[in-house]
Amino acid sequence: MKRGMDYDLDSNKCLQQEIEKALKVVIIVSTFDDRIDRLELFLTVGKYVGECHILLKFCSPDLLASAMSAVGTKTQVHVLGEKAMSGLLFQKAAFKWISSFIERSCTQNLIVHDLVYGWCSIPIKVWRMLLKSALSRSRVHCVMSCFFPNPSFAVSMKWLYLLRQQRKEFWYYVQMIGKRILMDFVSCHSADFVTGNSWDVVRDLRKCYAVSRKRSAIIPNNVAVCHFYPRNRLESQARTGATSFVLFVGSVQRRKGFWDLLQAIKLVKKEHAEIFLVVVGKVVEHEQERVLKEISSLGLDKNVKMAGYQHRGELPYYYSAAYACVVPSYSEGSPRVILEALACGCPVIASDISGSRMIDPEGEFISFHSPGDVDGLKSALQRLVGSRKLRAKKSELGLRRVKARFSTEAVARKWLQFYESIALSSI
Repeated sequence: MKRGMDYDLDSNKCLQQEIEKALKVVIIVSTFDDRIDRLELFLTVGKYVGECHILLKFCSPDLLASAMSAVGTKTQVHVLGEKAMSGLLFQKAAFKWISSFIERSCTQNLIVHDLVYGWCSIPIKVWRMLLKSALSRSRVHCVMSCFFPNPSFAVSMKWLYLLRQQRKEFWYYVQMIGKRILMDFVSCHSADFVTGNSWDVVRDLRKCYAVSRKRSAIIPNNVAVCHFYPRNRLESQARTGATSFVLFVGSVQRRKGFWDLLQAIKLVKKEHAEIFLVVVGKVVEHEQERVLKEISSLGLDKNVKMAGYQHRGELPYYYSAAYACVVPSYSEGSPRVILEALACGCPVIASDISGSRMIDPEGEFISFHSPGDVDGLKSALQRLVGSRKLRAKKSELGLRRVKARFSTEAVARKWLQFYESIALSSI
């Protein structure tokens, strides 16, 4: 019964339950500081499989206890290092732990899911060479997850040519994309199965890295709706120190469309002088010099507030107080910011890229504009800022859709079905 990823699990519930009980999963992640949505996701997955282990580089005891308490799972979490531990040392520690686990358990249904992504990480190919003797005695499947459409992004970076005079920025992006593509390629050809969190990512896996359809799958990001939900507007305004504002959340850099947003705010200001933008997130190092100069040169000193990095616990208040959250990126995997904003009842304006469109294929509750289209972004801002009724309509529909399709529980079930299909592929 070797049908790979196409097997319909719902057609045989008894077999599905047997596989769930037999599954053993080891999930490797580097660190969780403030953003623990993915940790909560795989803790939830652990509720349904026979045995689940999560290997962490570092996580504060309070955050870990909070996550495990919220999920109520039997998953075992193993902290293998400390915050300052290098990716290379962490991978060595993870390899040692997995090797020992295989020797002890002699499992016939183990999935090793490597979520570590970084230039210094050991490729899975090396893992499999080191684990060769153990793998020959056990049925072990290696899974790799990719979160960004690197080849597509590299091809679409026409705006990069505008940076030729800013050599520091230019070479930052060239080196970043080159390293990511190399790591993607090596990892994809070393793993048994590969997942992507958007259409663009999976298309790149299949087209650019020659990953077959049976070896790949799309599984979106999740959002913790138990944490991201609408808060009282007056309380939110008091905590954020701002009222009637448009919100940007994320790293402040050109590929996130931040410069386009500033241009659009300048245009909207001509008709809505009170327009106000709150920016939550750090400015990337190679663009720090230019951000404040750009804001000043556009005459937006009184219309933009740089709020800096905010703790995860504060983000729902920013989303709940804002008129709209703007995500004008040139390329993304599956933007978690969009999911967080919608879960908090905040209308979203986003560039029409695959990762965002996957959340709302029909454009019912997200206001889309073409990447880099400043006039389109301006028009979307004007429509939402000027219509309370439109904001309420999009807020209600988006909130309902995200709860149903992208909650931690909903996405955990997708991962479980994916793991079950892997187990079936070797039967």
